[in-house]
Amino acid sequence: MGERWLGMKRRMAEIADETVTAYLDGVLDEAATAAVEAAMASDPALAAKVARERQLRRVRSKAPAAPGGEIIRHDFRKPRTPPPPPAKPKPATTAKAPGGLPAWVPAAAAVVIGLLVVQAFGMVKSRPFQAAPQPGAPASGALVVALDRKLSGEAGLVQIGSTFGDNQGVLCRTFRIESTAGVACYEGAGWKVRMTAPATTSIPQPVTAAAAGMMAGPPLSSFEEVARRKTGWATPPFKP
Repeated sequence: MGERWLGMKRRMAEIADETVTAYLDGVLDEAATAAVEAAMASDPALAAKVARERQLRRVRSKAPAAPGGEIIRHDFRKPRTPPPPPAKPKPATTAKAPGGLPAWVPAAAAVVIGLLVVQAFGMVKSRPFQAAPQPGAPASGALVVALDRKLSGEAGLVQIGSTFGDNQGVLCRTFRIESTAGVACYEGAGWKVRMTAPATTSIPQPVTAAAAGMMAGPPLSSFEEVARRKTGWATPPFKP
């Protein structure tokens, strides 16, 4: 029994792992193949080893292949390359409008203009950037917008009382803006305040009396005011 065991170990030592691999790969010549098969016939342990290796090959052949058709292994003997640091954010830049001005400047100007317009039509109750009208001074701010665009009797921050032609051949309009009322006439290229008086909720009697003394005819109707608003308050000139 001991001699048989020693013989089996000797044959297994003679058939190296490389030889078994070559046998299973089918690359041995006829003499080497016959030697391996003779050793397997007389050595159950070698035969079992070859059978196990063959079974392992079958199992590996049925396993799904790794993505890309190959197994990627990392060499842990080499240090991993650290990821690059995140890029620093670029400082914000202020957008520029044409002419080199910041982009917010045109928007701010549009807001101011819009505020003046809605003031004249009674959409807001405040009166920024607007001084009280003064006799002999040009109309400005919300007042000039209302004189240009509003019809007589329309409600709002600026109230227009009537439109009439005076004895000098120009168109005039009575108005009230907050606590001041008066008469403004279209002279030259714009409206000029002729007179003013304190006011509460409507155009006071001193203003209507002054207008009556200046009139060269009856006040314009609403249709005539619309026509004047379309063609301009200075053209054609009013004829007394």
